[in-house]
Amino acid sequence: MKRSSLHVWLLSLVFPFLLCMEYSGTNPFDPYCNNGEDPFKLIAVGDTGAIKLSWNRMSLTGVEKYLIYRSTDSTAEMEVIKEISDAKAGSYTDKNVTPGILYHYRMSIIASGRESGRSFMVNNKPVASSSPELNIKSGDKEADTLDFGINHSSLQLLVANVGTASLKIDDIQSSEKWITWSEPDTMVIAPGQETIITVRILRDSLTARDAAYFGALAVTSNGGSRNLVIKVVEKENVALLSVVTDTLRFDSTKAMLQLKISNEGNTAMKTCSLSTAQQWVGITPAAIADLAAGQEYQFEITVFRTHKSINVGANTGLVTIRSDGGNGFVTVTAIKLASTTPVISVNDDTLDFGDKRNSMLQLISNIGTGTLSWQVTTPAEKWLSIAKPQSGTLKADSSISLELIVNRDSITEPGSYSQVINVTSNGGNRSFVALVNKKEDAAVLSVVADTLRFDSTKAMLQLKIRNEGNVVMKTCSLSTAQQWIGIAPAAIADLAAGQEYQFEITVSRTHNSINVGANTGLVTIRSDGGNGFVTVTAIKLASITPVLSVNEDTLDFGDNRNSMLQLISNTGTGTLNWQVTTPAEKWLKIANPQSGTLKADSSISLELIVNRDSIAEPGRYSQIINVTSNGGNRSFVVLVNKKEVEPPAAPVLKVASVKPDAVTLSWTTNTEEQFTEYTLYRGASENVDDRDQKLFTSSNRADTVFTDTTVESLKSYCYRVYTTGSENKKTAGNVVSASTPALRVLKGTVKDKTGNSGIEGVSVKISGTSDSVLSGTGGTFRFENPSPGNAHLQFAKNGYLISADTVTIPQKDSVTLNISLLQLPLRKRVGAQSNFIEPGDIAIDKNYIYVLERDWQLPRVVVVSAGSADGEIASVNLAGHCETPGRIAVSGTSVYVSCPVEKKILRIANVITVASVTALDLDFSPYGIHIDGSNLMVAGQGGGSDGVVAAIDVDGFDVSWQYTIPLFNATIGTASEYGPLVTVSDGVSYVSNGSLTVGMVAKVNQSGGSHTSVDMSWPRISGLSIYGDDILVSSSHTSCDSVLFLNSQLQPIKGIHSTMPVSGVLYAGETGKFGGLVLGTGSGDSSKRKNLVFMQKMLGRAAGVIGFENDLISCAISPDGAKIAVITGQNIELVY
Repeated sequence: MKRSSLHVWLLSLVFPFLLCMEYSGTNPFDPYCNNGEDPFKLIAVGDTGAIKLSWNRMSLTGVEKYLIYRSTDSTAEMEVIKEISDAKAGSYTDKNVTPGILYHYRMSIIASGRESGRSFMVNNKPVASSSPELNIKSGDKEADTLDFGINHSSLQLLVANVGTASLKIDDIQSSEKWITWSEPDTMVIAPGQETIITVRILRDSLTARDAAYFGALAVTSNGGSRNLVIKVVEKENVALLSVVTDTLRFDSTKAMLQLKISNEGNTAMKTCSLSTAQQWVGITPAAIADLAAGQEYQFEITVFRTHKSINVGANTGLVTIRSDGGNGFVTVTAIKLASTTPVISVNDDTLDFGDKRNSMLQLISNIGTGTLSWQVTTPAEKWLSIAKPQSGTLKADSSISLELIVNRDSITEPGSYSQVINVTSNGGNRSFVALVNKKEDAAVLSVVADTLRFDSTKAMLQLKIRNEGNVVMKTCSLSTAQQWIGIAPAAIADLAAGQEYQFEITVSRTHNSINVGANTGLVTIRSDGGNGFVTVTAIKLASITPVLSVNEDTLDFGDNRNSMLQLISNTGTGTLNWQVTTPAEKWLKIANPQSGTLKADSSISLELIVNRDSIAEPGRYSQIINVTSNGGNRSFVVLVNKKEVEPPAAPVLKVASVKPDAVTLSWTTNTEEQFTEYTLYRGASENVDDRDQKLFTSSNRADTVFTDTTVESLKSYCYRVYTTGSENKKTAGNVVSASTPALRVLKGTVKDKTGNSGIEGVSVKISGTSDSVLSGTGGTFRFENPSPGNAHLQFAKNGYLISADTVTIPQKDSVTLNISLLQLPLRKRVGAQSNFIEPGDIAIDKNYIYVLERDWQLPRVVVVSAGSADGEIASVNLAGHCETPGRIAVSGTSVYVSCPVEKKILRIANVITVASVTALDLDFSPYGIHIDGSNLMVAGQGGGSDGVVAAIDVDGFDVSWQYTIPLFNATIGTASEYGPLVTVSDGVSYVSNGSLTVGMVAKVNQSGGSHTSVDMSWPRISGLSIYGDDILVSSSHTSCDSVLFLNSQLQPIKGIHSTMPVSGVLYAGETGKFGGLVLGTGSGDSSKRKNLVFMQKMLGRAAGVIGFENDLISCAISPDGAKIAVITGQNIELVY
């Protein structure tokens, strides 16, 4: 494309001695030195997943390299994407592209140490791939080699799918054991997506120092395979200078660029300095010190275009780098312009739309300096339009693409048409011509390929034709003079405009007219849309000989690998029939298929699987595998190691308890991965082993307790536990012995003082005997113990409290007891089960039960009757007020709810009639609440681990006083299932912290002036209550005393263990229907989670139990002590 004479004249003014004078004619590729003619003639063609660039190939002395520039914005600064050192190169394929994006390209050359001007800009889009394509990068460049240098132990590979179908990674293999890698996050990669593989080097496996190691990493997929060279250098503590780029190019506008270096060694680089002989080059800083191994540093390189030593045109300088890790240099090139004058250029003098194209691009460029203001004239012809913009500005060395659109429907007659388009600017004017053809109605034959090439295996190929005209092609027939060529069908009719058709062309290599070697024939095509022909070439081989090949002579499974692949290939011609022998060793098997056929140049992978459990003894084993075929036989060796397996750890056995009829044993839990089972043996001597009587076997590692109920009284037994591990290896534990005591017997007649029968249905349990039953209604009873040892009596009757204690009768003694009964309360279920959703706490007064539902979607307070009425009486929706409510309390006609998340207390007034909700904001998270006269006492969590207790006046609904307990480890559950609690006695508040690990209780003066706290060393404090002058603390953890009595100084007095985890002390007092202690059991052993336990006064034992169907969550007792309300599962039950 030639520029106008005006353009050349302007250039001669702007650049009188710029590049042409500098190059002295040695660089004819420079457009500025060729009268406006671009000698590169750069062309960009969109291809599948790539853009192919080609240019004029010229013989030229002094050419060092080509530079390819690219950008996605025609007005933006371009970057060098490729340097080509081959002076004879004439093409380059850019594969690092995304389909659908328009890419712009220019190029230049380096000759005699100087860079030419750049070519005119071209552009195109890549075509979307119809299949997956594997691409691997290290950093931002495609990777062929992964260089770990002397200090890197891991590097990342970016595995991308640059195609359009899903890419499946089939395998990753390495040639060396010192190369390892992480499996990618996904083995299937969608189009345009990527994943990461981290490659690691086991440097401890590299024994030689001052040496280089090379290996390979292969990645195979359905979108191609890649083999990467792995390079590692082992050296003793050295610094190693690496310069990231060898050239810094300053265009006519750049004043500063960064020069990046790095220390690729394995010790610090002590010194590094930069210098230059060019006064127009600046360096900041001039030197650095102590650059750590693996670190980078960026120097700032500046160009002073006002310095007298820099010339108009291209300038070249050198920056020298010296360090204790080596030396290097960087070339600096800079352009200095003579003046600021914009120059307009258009890329094409003619845009020829031909017969079919409807859209083309014209590139407008500013090849001068300064800002170019341009405008394009509107076309006079209606068949041509220009898409916006039609005017604008361009900076120096920038371009913009104009889209011209043709509408042939606006052209009435067939023929050739043209339109001149003018572009005006402050940098000169240019014009170009748009040409378009409108054809007459006709069919036009187009043959897609002019040659069909049949290799030695192909028997059929398709010949594709197309009707490029605008009417139907009536007839189309194919013929050939070669008898070894077949055509199907021979003819077709009525091929619509724009449609394609595929004929099947076959080659018969058995026909006597075809020769061994290369054969050439001709297929002639005749149609009413024109004629054509296609050349057919076919190869016929002299003979067909398959050849068997196996990829590995040895497959070494080592110590850990259980599966490996062997590749069987046909490297010859013809079809290979192969079969692999079945391994003789039981530890090796080959997955199907074990036989099959392979075409020429094809392969199949065999999976070999090792089962080390089938190998009896440790050692190294081998097996030869034979592969037979009609293309020869091959064999390979399979090697495997079996390591010595250590026996499991020995269990430690102890005797937990001994009774006349039972011995309970326990042992330590085995936590090893190889554990398979425990076995318990019993014998008569300390030499007991696995030949004696087997009592117990379990493969559950948690089964570490066993009770032997087959023992007899007054006998001795010895026990030993064995632990079995991998490969059936056993380890014997210690031997323990146990001697059973004598049975206790009950002697004498059990009668009351009047001689009548005893108490009906009362069970009397005497240690060492079966239960006995007393009958009658009550009275005085005498029990005798004639045995040489103490006897223990326990009494129980379901549904009753019994006055008798647990009694011990000394040996050969007797005891007289007065036994009376008190019937336990009645019970009934309140409301239907479906009425309550996530009930978490409960309160009760004389007439009503108040249920707090903690459902996160709809928290509510639900009121039901505590009398004879059934069903829901009232409910209040807490949504918007309280996200996860904590506890509930009732006083008069008002209900109070704590809200830990929102840090507020809700008061619900007139809850039965017309409820109204009022919120009191606090500066801490409240949980436990307790009514004390006119005060609502609140306990909660402050900042950090502080606890807080506060008093709220229920009349004014405001905080009367508040006190912070520092370092109290206050804790509230995320679902408000636990937290700090509070109770009051004689003007003193007692507060627990709610911790699941270390429970604490604090005593706070009612005015909040001071406090005393004690570490209970208890987890899960579940309840606080007052019993006379004592404070009762309950725990829901089975390892603690269930209830602990504290005096007013928080000192322990007495502990009661109920054998059941306690969810709270409901009542403690001498009066009322439930006189004594009433405990609610909650979490813990699932068999003990469903009971109310009545502790008779201070006896320290359960005098009665009421069981429930579901887990007991919370309980409350009415102020008059006459009723207990219980949350059990999703139900509410009333005990009275």
